[in-house]
Amino acid sequence: MTVYWDPREVLGVQFSEDFIQCTAWVTPRKQRGVPRGLPRRCYQTFFSKECKVQVCQMLDAFAQVDVTSNGVSERMERELIQMATLTSCPGWHKNPARSQADTVGTTWKEAIEAFVAAKLASSVRGDRTRAQRIRLPPVQPQEEPIPLPAPHGSALRVELPQQGPASTPRPPRPQAIQVAPAPLPVQPEPRPARVNLAADAAERRRRDDQRQELSVVSDPSVPDRVPQHYINRRTIDAQSEHETRLVPDQAQQYHPPPHPAGAHLQLNPNPQQGLPPQSPNLDIRGVADRISGFVRDQEAAREERRPRFEARLTDLPAAAPIIPARNPAREVAPAPQIPVPAERLKQPTACQPPAIRVVKRRPLDDDPCWTCLMDFEEGEDIVWCRKQCGKNVHRVCFALTVELREDDKIMCGHW
Repeated sequence: MTVYWDPREVLGVQFSEDFIQCTAWVTPRKQRGVPRGLPRRCYQTFFSKECKVQVCQMLDAFAQVDVTSNGVSERMERELIQMATLTSCPGWHKNPARSQADTVGTTWKEAIEAFVAAKLASSVRGDRTRAQRIRLPPVQPQEEPIPLPAPHGSALRVELPQQGPASTPRPPRPQAIQVAPAPLPVQPEPRPARVNLAADAAERRRRDDQRQELSVVSDPSVPDRVPQHYINRRTIDAQSEHETRLVPDQAQQYHPPPHPAGAHLQLNPNPQQGLPPQSPNLDIRGVADRISGFVRDQEAAREERRPRFEARLTDLPAAAPIIPARNPAREVAPAPQIPVPAERLKQPTACQPPAIRVVKRRPLDDDPCWTCLMDFEEGEDIVWCRKQCGKNVHRVCFALTVELREDDKIMCGHW
C-alpha cells in the first residue's frame, strides 16, 4: 500500500484505536468580571471501541489517496463529514440541533486543499531551481609526464627544479568597516528620593548636640546656666504649665532657685577663640555625667520649692440663692386645664377565667378510623380524642402513629 500523505498531521488530529477526542467547538460561558474566552475543542473522550476502529480505518484509507494529483473529490468530502459525525461526542454534539459535522468537514476539506496547494508550489519551485543550475563538464584527471632516458654524462649535470606557473597575486583582503557605535538612548535623570523632613531635622539636631558637647568650657566670669539642648523642651513646657495652674495667687508664684556654687558651664561653639588664659579647655571626659547630675539637682530643687496644697474644712457663710430676674412679657401663660368626664376614663375590667371546652365523643357510625380508614366493629379496642375533635381511632393504629411520629406533636388521638 502506497502512502501519499499523513491525514492526522494535515487535519490536526491525533486519533488512535485507544484515544479519540470530540472535534466540535465550544464557546466558554460569560462570567461576571471575567472576559469571555476563545472557542476551543470539546475534549470529550466518551466513544465506543467500534467508533474508534472505524475512524482509524477511514484515516488509513485517506492516506492511500493521491490528493496532490486528484484533489478532494465529492466522495472524499462526504466521508470527511461522516468522520466528523463519528467523532462528535454522544452526550452533547450527536444531537442534530447541536451537530457541527458539516462545519468540521468543511474545515478539514479546506486544510487538505491548502496542503495540496503548498505541495504543488514546492514542486514547481524545485523544478525551476533545477533548471537554473549550470551543468559543468566533468574534470578529467591530468596524466603524469613520462620521464625520458638521461643522455650520456648526465650524472655530472645539476638538475634545477622545474618552475611552476607564475603565481597570480592574491586580491587584497577586505578591511573590516568600522561602524560608529549607535548613540545610547537618553536615560531619564534619576528622580530624587522623597525627603523625610522630620528625620532630617532630628539628625541635624543630634549632630549639633554632639558638636556642642565637645565645646563645653569652664568660665568663672560667666553666670551659671544650663544649655537648653540638654533639656527636653516639651517636658519644660508641661511643667511650667502645671506650675502655673497650681499657683493660688500672684504672691505665691514660683521663682527659679539661685544657681548652685561651683558649676560654671558655658556653651562655646569655638573653644579655640575668645577664651581667657585662666580658663583652659576642660577635658571632655565626664562632661556628660556632670551635666546630667546638674540637671537632676535642678529638678530636685524645683520640686522642693513647689507649693504644697492641703485640703482644709472651714466654715463658709451660706451663699444666697441666685434668683433670675423675671420678665412678665416673656412668660407664657399656662394652658387651661380641661376636665375629662368620668365616663371617658377606662375602668379596669376583671380578669375572666378561661373557658373550659368540653369535647364530645362522636358516634362510631359517623366516621371511620382516621388512621386506617376502616369501619369500627363490635368488640374492638377503640379510643377517642378527648381534647380537640372527639374522633374515634383504633388503639393499635394510635400506638403505631405515635411510634412513627415520635418527634412530631400529635394534635389528635387518645389523651
